[in-house]
Amino acid sequence: MTVHDLQVQLLKIQKEGLQLFQLFGQYPEISVIPEYNAWMNNLQQYQQRYLTGHQTHDQFKVGFSADNPQVGLTQLLQCLDIVNKDQLFWDDLKRKGVSILENGAEAIYGGNKSQHVYNQSGLYQHAKPTVFLSYNWGSDKTADEVEKRLKPIANVLRDKSSIRPWGSISEFMKNISKTDLVVVIISDAYLRSVACLYEIMQLLKDDKWIAHSMFLVEDSAKRLYKSVGQLDYVNYWASERDSLEKALQGINPALVTAQAEELKKIQLIQLNLNDFMKSVSDRNNPDLAQAIDAVERRVRNS
Repeated sequence: MTVHDLQVQLLKIQKEGLQLFQLFGQYPEISVIPEYNAWMNNLQQYQQRYLTGHQTHDQFKVGFSADNPQVGLTQLLQCLDIVNKDQLFWDDLKRKGVSILENGAEAIYGGNKSQHVYNQSGLYQHAKPTVFLSYNWGSDKTADEVEKRLKPIANVLRDKSSIRPWGSISEFMKNISKTDLVVVIISDAYLRSVACLYEIMQLLKDDKWIAHSMFLVEDSAKRLYKSVGQLDYVNYWASERDSLEKALQGINPALVTAQAEELKKIQLIQLNLNDFMKSVSDRNNPDLAQAIDAVERRVRNS
């Protein structure tokens, strides 16, 4: 991404924010809607984030032209991180603002005036939803196909394309519960991966997670449709926990904090894995090609 690309993205956000703010200004009666004040508070947070993004962008322009290329690289990474987070924040804020505007118009005005407000907000009706891809890298081919199909109609969050160089994978995982849809590509390797299943544990924190998820089950994981297969995975994680617990015995905990954290993740996976597998096996999941088609249809219609 070049300096020009960053500038274009920031200016686009600024333009959309100004248009939506002006639209609210035309219909002040809608400010009585309870959700309006909370939305305005979020808008103020966004404005502060926007200013931060611009400041970093200006620093980047200076740093990139400096004699020390490492300074320019560091500032570029900071700028990319802020702008990418800002875009996600704004997309969510924009959708909520449009919903408040249209619902408020319907409740307060009704009839033709309500339709007029709805028509004016048409610019935002089809703001792209955000889709999170959760998968094991062994399923790259499937993930590539899903991303290819969704990219024109959605903001796709995928570790390989969304995490900047040296960025935090753990921080990226936290986005899973904030997106409009989570597409989980399940393989045998996925069900044996701490990173993949810990990602799912973040999703399970949302009581309504199942309504915001779609499963793509690859052939290697179809054993989870049977109790015997589910127990294979339960026993696998029991063995992983036992092995790590034995390895940690007698070692000063202060010296193995990363491994102790890994053990906590495995214990959390053990507690929730069976419920997750039951949820997946209880769904009428079509074969892979049909499932990808269904994901695309859902996103197009959202």
